[in-house]
This record gives sequence, structure tokens and C-alpha cells, in this order.
Amino acid sequence: MRPNYAVQLTALPNERLEAFVNDWLANRTKDYNSHERWSGTGDMGRDVVAYVTDQRHEGPWDNFQCKQLGARLSEKAAFVELGKIFMHAAKGEYTLPRSYTFVAPRGVVRNVQAFIAHPERFRQAFLDRWATDIAGELVENATVPLSEEIRSAINAFDFTQVFSGRRPSRR
Repeated sequence: MRPNYAVQLTALPNERLEAFVNDWLANRTKDYNSHERWSGTGDMGRDVVAYVTDQRHEGPWDNFQCKQLGARLSEKAAFVELGKIFMHAAKGEYTLPRSYTFVAPRGVVRNVQAFIAHPERFRQAFLDRWATDIAGELVENATVPLSEEIRSAINAFDFTQVFSGRRPSRR
């Protein structure tokens, strides 16, 4: 009998899911120069990062945001998690990632799937909903306004490179 890997992934605690993704990236040496796990408090929206070059965060990199939840990843959670990337990139903590993948073994809600399928709608929703859905969720006991730097990060990001689940192969 073949193991059901999908069921096994949904049973992993969040820390083990991050370790699994980190181990998986270790085997992707043809795609990445190196990888690093940033999980935990202060991760700045990054759980596991894969660096394309030795320039690490100053060059192209891919973000893998692990979410081991009891249900599918909600629309608000998706906005907040990706919003952290825009906030920290706007502060100069790192460059914007080349791609962003939600690693959510139980999947994402239909609205998140629809936003991913419509990249420009996703971008516009970030701009439209920053004040109501994102600004108060990024930093504990604080509100992060949509600054020109954050707006620029949102406008510069390639929303066609947001994924949930399997990512298409790069050509």
C-alpha cells in the first residue's frame, strides 16, 4: 500500500512543516544556490527562503510561507502574511521576493484561489483593503498605514508569482 503523503502533511505540526519544506529545498540544488529557515517570532513574513544566487536577500529569492491550520488558509490571513513582505521590503529589510508560495496543506479558501488566478485584482485588492483588513494586523498593538514605500512595493511586486500548493516549473 502506497503512503498517502497528502494526509501525512496535514498531520505535521507547523514547525515540522517548515522543516519539511526546508529539507525539500535542500534537494532543489539546480534551482537554488542556498536556502534558510527564518520561522518564529521576528521572521518578517518569511518561514523558509530559497536564494537563487549567493546575493541572498539582495538578489532574487523565493518565499515559502508555511501555514499548518485546522482549516484552509483564509482570505484575511493571506492578505496579512503577504502584507508583512511588503511592509518589511518597504523598510529595506530585504528586496521583494521573486515568488511567494503559501504552503498550506489544507489549501486556501476559494477567494484566495480567485485572487491568485487574477494577479491584477489581487494587487488592487491590496491597495483597496490595506486600511481595513491589513494595517492593524501586521504589528501587535499598532497600525501600519499604507505609506508611499509600501504602495511602491505592492506596485513593484509580480503578483503572477503568488502560488498556493504546486508551483509551475520555471522555464
